[in-house]
Amino acid sequence: MLQGTLAFVLVAAIHVMALQSGIPVPEVLAFFSLVVVIVSLILVKRSFSTAAALKRQTKPACVGSNGEFGRPLDCASK
Repeated sequence: MLQGTLAFVLVAAIHVMALQSGIPVPEVLAFFSLVVVIVSLILVKRSFSTAAALKRQTKPACVGSNGEFGRPLDCASK
């Protein structure tokens, strides 16, 4: 939540500065910065979840032919 708020404030500040500086199309700069911020948030989220996933042990799950989740032993029999 904090990272998303910070990203929004950063993009808004870039857009306001672009408007004040007289750039012909400030929306392009704001859009580009928004894309960069979204990609960086995705990478940060993936790095946090990957680190947490490596620390915990998880049981594998499978989906049966009817769409229900099954136990790991049920997966081998299908």
